[in-house]
Amino acid sequence: DKNAVIASYRAFLFEEDPRFFYYSAFSERAMLVEGWGYMSKEYQKEALVRYEDMKRLYGTCDRDIAVMLIRKYDIDYLVVDKHNNQNFKFNKDQLLILRYRNEAVEIYQVV
Repeated sequence: DKNAVIASYRAFLFEEDPRFFYYSAFSERAMLVEGWGYMSKEYQKEALVRYEDMKRLYGTCDRDIAVMLIRKYDIDYLVVDKHNNQNFKFNKDQLLILRYRNEAVEIYQVV
């Protein structure tokens, strides 16, 4: 689906360098937040809010918070970056379905 909302908790190429954009480049899809270092200042504020929400989503153990954030942005897919040791801490059962996995990423679809 070309209009799917895809989210990840990856925005930095290197520490303090928010220019990571590989997920959107290779998937040819728009990401909820990614690489705001290339954005104009007016859009960077919203990108930072979204990044903080993704930080909360990927770090919470509370399923209700996870559901609230997924619904807030109407997220369809979530990308887990295994190279950065990411994993969801909340219970994924009946919320996310694993759709793709390789040594670098896992992609989950929101049910």
